[in-house]
Amino acid sequence: MAPRTPDIYLHIGPMKSGTSYLQQLMADNQAALRADGVLFPGRNPRSDQGRAVRDILTSGRDGDQQRALAGSWAKLREEMLRFDGRACVVSMEFLSFARGKLARQIVASLAPARVHIVLTLRDSARVLPSSWATQTRNTKTASWQEFTDAVLGNRRRNRRQWRRSMRALNVPRMLKDWGELVPSERLHVVVVPPSGAAHGLLWERFASVIGVDPGGYEPAPGRRNESFGYVSADLMRRVNAQLVDLPPGTYHRAVRYLVKEVLDRRTGEPQVPMTRRLNRFARRWNRTMVDAVISSGAQVYGDLDDLRVVPGVTVDKIEPPSDDALLAAAADALTGMNQDGEKFSPSRWAEASDPVGAAVREVADAVRRAIDLQEPVESYRTRGGRS
Repeated sequence: MAPRTPDIYLHIGPMKSGTSYLQQLMADNQAALRADGVLFPGRNPRSDQGRAVRDILTSGRDGDQQRALAGSWAKLREEMLRFDGRACVVSMEFLSFARGKLARQIVASLAPARVHIVLTLRDSARVLPSSWATQTRNTKTASWQEFTDAVLGNRRRNRRQWRRSMRALNVPRMLKDWGELVPSERLHVVVVPPSGAAHGLLWERFASVIGVDPGGYEPAPGRRNESFGYVSADLMRRVNAQLVDLPPGTYHRAVRYLVKEVLDRRTGEPQVPMTRRLNRFARRWNRTMVDAVISSGAQVYGDLDDLRVVPGVTVDKIEPPSDDALLAAAADALTGMNQDGEKFSPSRWAEASDPVGAAVREVADAVRRAIDLQEPVESYRTRGGRS
């Protein structure tokens, strides 16, 4: 008798719905999952799965980046189909970007495996500010006000900007494009618990989808996935405007340290402010998502009532961070990136005609210096360590 092909669970996201937490937990517990009959594929699962998904999403395009990814999806597929356990899990939120034809291509490529689709669903009022903050650490330059205007604006007037701002929330479209590819018993929606819920509850719900006992699975010590504060995010989107000429790969290598090791570690920053109008929109959109889930017939893990949340603290008008707050963040950025241990003070820009502009330019210059230091190292590695 031929060995049974494992089921494949595609956790398609979307973004800002607990994906990083779940991905890191499964990567940290890859061996334990395998002992339970579940493969989280890849030698370095998060990076290998990310490369594979970007490969299938850009298949057929030309360019250096696509050529570098070529074959990554096929390699991941082969690893999963050869697995002798009962299930495999791929978790990468970029899968949620795939629309009808591409989604069908992805599912078809995994034959003869039986494919499951998994979405994690989170309160819109938590997703929206987190989405904007994430965009600021990924080349985007829109202010929080501009992002909010795009969400609340007429989608027909600026459909592209609306789609970008709603990318993490267009669950009805995701359910339509992906849900029609599998029967309802293999369409799974995991509700992200509300703030203040018991630690690990999201994993408990996700674990019930893939059929493992959640006990004994814990994130590695020191793992964290914190979001930018309002000030750091606004500083970063201003710095991005100075770095628009950088290729994406170079940009991400250069800002990774600034983001992960410096700005993410700042404490005491205010949260991104939600206006009353945006909060009303979030509550309406939560109802739209709930209706779409119910209509889809998906299997629900958790309580959809968790999305019927009480409004949090709101404001009448969005105010940008103060100049003093931005200068303090810029000084921290320079201090964190400086290899000589020099501590920078916001007062260094006190005499400038535009202190914030001067600070932003100096942080951008520090990023470019980091690139100059990194590129010889990358070139050396590419040559296999040969001088």
